[in-house]
Amino acid sequence: MFFRKKAEDTSLTTIDPQRLAELEGQIDAINRSQAVIEFTLDGIILRANEHFCTTLGYREDEIKGQHHRLFVRPADQGPAYDAFWQKLARGEYDSAQYLRIGKGGRDVWIQASYNPVFDADGKPFKVVKYATDITDQVRLRQEAATLSLVANETDNSVVITDAHGHIEYVNAGFTRLTGYTAAEALGRKPGELLQGKHTDADAKRRIREKLDAQQPFSDEILNYNKAGASYWISLAINPVFDAQRQLTKFVSIQTDVTASKLQQLDFNTRLEVISRSSAIIEFTPDGHVLTANANFCATMGYTADELKGQHHRLFADPAYAASSDYRAFWDKLGRGEFDAGKYMRVAKGGREVWLQASYNPIFDQN
Repeated sequence: MFFRKKAEDTSLTTIDPQRLAELEGQIDAINRSQAVIEFTLDGIILRANEHFCTTLGYREDEIKGQHHRLFVRPADQGPAYDAFWQKLARGEYDSAQYLRIGKGGRDVWIQASYNPVFDADGKPFKVVKYATDITDQVRLRQEAATLSLVANETDNSVVITDAHGHIEYVNAGFTRLTGYTAAEALGRKPGELLQGKHTDADAKRRIREKLDAQQPFSDEILNYNKAGASYWISLAINPVFDAQRQLTKFVSIQTDVTASKLQQLDFNTRLEVISRSSAIIEFTPDGHVLTANANFCATMGYTADELKGQHHRLFADPAYAASSDYRAFWDKLGRGEFDAGKYMRVAKGGREVWLQASYNPIFDQN
């Protein structure tokens, strides 16, 4: 009876050396790969490994004896925070992603578990936290969420293709603009899906050359929606490269510019009509010739190349060109004031020409 009792006591106190070595190896592996910190049940720091100190930016002697709230934003230290430590003190485990504050106020996101440790009587006596720094992953996830929100809420069409030009992603703006759903667009090439019989061949060539050169660019092109209606887009395309500078994607932002393009075409048509029937010449605000149309050149007997860069006084009587009235005339135009009337001008070779003309200041965006 005596020896049996002694043998039972020995079995309770003897630890297998091999098992002990395995446990020590596991602990060493955890310390090398994870941030580990130990607390009392009320949150006072007992010790922290090097990995934890590096992650939060402290030395161990700076944090030992401090409370866990050192790593928590003041706004997060309310009743829920107190309940968190009460839960751990009861021996209940907790695991999640947590925002913590590193030295200097730096945000640090961790994937962590808080593990109560129990004594021989089954009562918790401390808490060990194992953590992994996931700050970069969280920031990438937040950026992706923001970009996704922007892509889905913008009125612009957003298209992402693979390196070979096949569509991988389109946003809701693409569907609104083109009529094609994502399911209908995925795997197709934008040009094959959207370009049509009146799409400009030069525009297609320019776009293909830029894509082949893997360069960012912008251009305008005529496309067609699912119903066959044409529309103009202004597109900006950027190549995306991986860490090895290998092309992985193209990102395209497309803006519907049909209204402004039609207005531009209307203006151009009107100007062409006016140019066919009127003599037109353009000057800088101080009177130097920029361009002159064929009618003006025929009227004054000059070629456009002969006129470009010359001053308007070329067409004025020398006495008038030297007068204060002539200076006042250009000062008036320089202030943006319109002038119209009948003017005597001097053509090539000294020939007098009388013109019914208007001088029209053109204003910039300011």
